[in-house]
Amino acid sequence: MRLLTTSKNFESYSNALAMMYNWNYTTVVRTHYPMKPHIADKKIEQLVMTGCVSNIFFTIEPDRDIKYAYTSAFSANKLHLLMDVKGGYS
Repeated sequence: MRLLTTSKNFESYSNALAMMYNWNYTTVVRTHYPMKPHIADKKIEQLVMTGCVSNIFFTIEPDRDIKYAYTSAFSANKLHLLMDVKGGYS
């Protein structure tokens, strides 16, 4: 599912997302290959199946023109994660 936001509703969207769960960890994942949605979904499912994460939100974002600084892939992107990790910081 792709969710588009405008400047008018960006603040209310981000506030609602922040209040959904007790997000206690964030991270960015860069790979050496373009991250496609079905691959990201599979990786997130594997993470959830470990039982360490109660809730997770992720989004895939293209890297800005970085001239492939982190990867030799044709198009670079990254995966942003918000996680509610069991036993994590509150």
